[in-house]
Amino acid sequence: MLSALVRNANPAQLIDGALFIDRDYTVFHFILNFLRGSSVLPKKHSTDFKLLLEESQYYGIERLHRCLYHMTQPDFKKNDLVFVNGMKCTVVEANDHGYIVSKNKKRFRINSSEDIAPTFIEINDSIIMYKNTKWVNVTCIRIPCANSDYFVVKMPDGTDIPANKQSNCLRF
Repeated sequence: MLSALVRNANPAQLIDGALFIDRDYTVFHFILNFLRGSSVLPKKHSTDFKLLLEESQYYGIERLHRCLYHMTQPDFKKNDLVFVNGMKCTVVEANDHGYIVSKNKKRFRINSSEDIAPTFIEINDSIIMYKNTKWVNVTCIRIPCANSDYFVVKMPDGTDIPANKQSNCLRF
């Protein structure tokens, strides 16, 4: 939107050599700083926050809009399985800036403006399972039927055991 305003005179007007945009100026500095790489945003229950949410939509700044929307209504919650940056992960925590996710017993911070999609466990996925007070590496080897909540995993000792997809004892 900003690019279009600069290239076209309408709806912006050139006044004394400067573009005049008839929008609320009080939160525009947040937009400029975000575009420059800043992550500083107004408090989520403030008037500035609500104005910035509107302005991000008006200017078509999708990444900023996603960040602001996430602060009030995160898309994912603890134990959700997600696909981000080419890898399957498990959400460990949701906070105002994004998520803490786990993959192979390691934790990563994921910004809410990144492309994050829901995913699921498939055959041959390497996952970890909480068994006997510790996390154990296992592999999904069989899913009884497409709409089943259960699948079979191969344990490190070679045994096969059923696991529940809905259980919070499974992670990527």
